[in-house]
Amino acid sequence: MQQLLAWFDGEEHARNMPWRKPWIDPNARSAKRARHAEDDGPSMHARLKVRAYQVWISEIMLQQTRVETVRDYWNRWMERWPTIEALASATRDDVLSAWRGLGYYSRATRIHQAAQSVVHHPTLQGMLPAHVEDLQKMVPGVGRYTAGAISSIVFGHAVPILDGNIARVLSRQTGLYADPKSKATVDLLWDMARLLVEQAAAHANALCGNLPADAAQHNDIPDMEDVCTFCAPFPEQTAIAAPQPKAPPKKKMKQTTLFGAAPPSQPEQQASHAAQQTLEYVRQFPLKVAKQASPIEPRLVCIVRASPPPDGPPGEDRFWVEQRPDKGLLAGLWEFPMQLLLDGAQTNLLDTARGYIQHRLPPPWPSTETPIGVVASNAHAQGTVRHVFSHLVWDLQVVLLDASTAFDPSIEVHHNVERHGAWLTAAEVESATMGTGMRRCWSLITTDGACHT
Repeated sequence: MQQLLAWFDGEEHARNMPWRKPWIDPNARSAKRARHAEDDGPSMHARLKVRAYQVWISEIMLQQTRVETVRDYWNRWMERWPTIEALASATRDDVLSAWRGLGYYSRATRIHQAAQSVVHHPTLQGMLPAHVEDLQKMVPGVGRYTAGAISSIVFGHAVPILDGNIARVLSRQTGLYADPKSKATVDLLWDMARLLVEQAAAHANALCGNLPADAAQHNDIPDMEDVCTFCAPFPEQTAIAAPQPKAPPKKKMKQTTLFGAAPPSQPEQQASHAAQQTLEYVRQFPLKVAKQASPIEPRLVCIVRASPPPDGPPGEDRFWVEQRPDKGLLAGLWEFPMQLLLDGAQTNLLDTARGYIQHRLPPPWPSTETPIGVVASNAHAQGTVRHVFSHLVWDLQVVLLDASTAFDPSIEVHHNVERHGAWLTAAEVESATMGTGMRRCWSLITTDGACHT
């Protein structure tokens, strides 16, 4: 155990994860262990509140995102909102903007809503709960894994965590050959993880003695590091064994052959072959389940550009954007007008685009004539962007349309009654909070020089 903890401390330092900080013992009572008492700085309660907030943000950011990517985002986030109260008082647009590039924007929305809920809760008052059950019940968007991470890392409770990495190593250790996504298997793996953590916590001092005060916190984290480093999902990334104590150097033997280094002896060949067979067998766990292909939706994206009127004052081109609903996929993000392409619509893409925006948008420039609507004078296909979600694929066919206003007393102008929208300059579009797919659509016209300021 001591060797494992020592190895973990070295790996922790080498991987440079800023959210990994010295443990704050919430049960510290002696003057020596409570040297950061109120007269010397923030109270224990205040320090635990910030620590829990930091760990919570890191765990949400790390969901389906690599450590290397998260590191800079986490640092910028903490510089901007160092406390949960600061985050709760931020605007939704600011939070989504800070999340830009991490993907899965619903995570940012849930974090913001949960921070507001925790801060305004009459009992919590900004302090995340210490126990798994309370975290899941009282903090919106926190599931069993995140709750376990916060409870163990921050408050030192011996509780399990389980994700794909842990599930893989437990399956290989126990020979569990079952669908890792099925409910029965997941429940069993959670029980395995719980038993391991509880037994480690109960017997650690008896087995190893003199464990550090934060041993309970270490119960989960070394397992994760062990899994990520030594039990990767792909064969070429898998090592045969965890780190071992260094053995004394063997005496070097001088031996040469006609072709260079001597071939391995027969026992060595047999041992190597047996090890390879074992490794190949281990790689079969857990059961590999064929993933169903995600449905593909062809969609039309209309980037509508309006240039200043020739008889008006000079100005910049403007582009129409709309804000998605507060709930659902890509909630609250901005996008260009988009619609699902039905059968046959793809063959007449430009006509479909013209018809989609016809008299649908409000005029980009003030006008004394009413009613007035926007029509497309020109339409140009820009290309296709494929945007992949976890459960869905969008094939976005991008069309750039030049807009002009038209006066027609017989038309009924709807002016985009379904969603909130706005005409933005190119610079404003750049700073708007858009999803990755829509941002790539925008890059098609900026790369080609079709965007003029």
